[in-house]
Amino acid sequence: MKNLEILRAANPPYDAQRVAELAARPIEVGEKGWPATAEGRPPREIAATRLRVLDGDLPFPALVLRQDAVRQNIVVMHAYCAEAGVALAPHGKTTMAPQLFARQLDQGAWGLTAATPAHLRVYCHVGVKRIVYANQLVEPAVIEWLSAALDADDELEVLSLVDSVAGVRRLERCRARVGARRPLRVLVELGLEGARTGARSVEQALTVARAAARADGIVVAGVEGFEGLAPSAQAVDAFLGDLADLAARIEQDGLVDPDQGAALVTAGGSIHFDRVVARFRDQPLLLRGGCYVTHDDGVYERESPLAGRGADRSPRLQNALELWSVVLSRPEPGLVITSMGKRDVGFDLSLPTPTMACTPGDARPRELAGRVLALSDQHAHVAIDPRDPVAVGDLVGATISHPCTTLDRWRVIPVIDDDYLVVDGLRTCF
Repeated sequence: MKNLEILRAANPPYDAQRVAELAARPIEVGEKGWPATAEGRPPREIAATRLRVLDGDLPFPALVLRQDAVRQNIVVMHAYCAEAGVALAPHGKTTMAPQLFARQLDQGAWGLTAATPAHLRVYCHVGVKRIVYANQLVEPAVIEWLSAALDADDELEVLSLVDSVAGVRRLERCRARVGARRPLRVLVELGLEGARTGARSVEQALTVARAAARADGIVVAGVEGFEGLAPSAQAVDAFLGDLADLAARIEQDGLVDPDQGAALVTAGGSIHFDRVVARFRDQPLLLRGGCYVTHDDGVYERESPLAGRGADRSPRLQNALELWSVVLSRPEPGLVITSMGKRDVGFDLSLPTPTMACTPGDARPRELAGRVLALSDQHAHVAIDPRDPVAVGDLVGATISHPCTTLDRWRVIPVIDDDYLVVDGLRTCF
């Protein structure tokens, strides 16, 4: 990688006291997945009571996080980046959990990626010093707030995206209005036809880069793209080729911050990051995938280069999330109704998969060949083998696909060990 100083890590990377304060907040009345005996107490104190999922000690449904799987996933992904010689700014939107942010940063992440103004506020509250704002910054109130935050903390670094001359002009006007002192570093975004934000061609992006380089108080740090919306591997590679062309041309035209020396490239979701690494190995590269931290048993298990799509390697990413519900009814021999529903689990990519069952008190769950036929608001309609002994009051464990749209349905997630004992709670800030 050229010019590693561009991607220097922050020290300290976050405010440990504020992370600890969030983690120590007591469980509120009616919190999903926590019994009444937990209300008013911090999760770590509750862990001493030895609540156990398989004993039925939690009210169901309950989303749980396997602590050892999370620990391994963080180590595996960061080892991959270290071996490849690239930096990582994991997308915090996956979990929005400062306790996990701290562990990712402790493992060596350069910083975090954000997608909304609310993410920015949370990151700044817990003292994160390096942030990629992977979106267009257009709201005047947010631009002014961020400008003030940058001026108040010389260690804070934010890389924001621009994809239009209009966006550059808006940044310039809003920052001038509040007399911003520090320049805003921007990444020129290249997009895909018919997809989300981003200039639709290299030439359009160059026009944006020229406008940004001329604007007062704005400097061009590099380029950004998200290859995950490309419809095929070939389309991914073609898009990355265009992104590489854009990076080379803004360097050749002298549009990059002269104090930097090379254009930073940031790309790489949770599926094609190996292709990004292969294409930009000789460029200062910042990966942004975030789903690795919990992984899943669906799309990422099939498609991640550190799981199903990768070479046979050990260790690899592991699914860390299970959603447990209780059987409410068995109205037909081949159908059970359980207590998880649309309010509890994501279903944007596929329905959850019931894979385990137990009678409360069992030492271990057994395998279950279940299939969710439909989700109601608070119920799952699960097809099972009519000969399966699962009964009313038994517990059913399901795995999920795409953690982002499940985690945002839970405010405090029980963290469990391999014996299904609750050892902590993970607070989210969605």
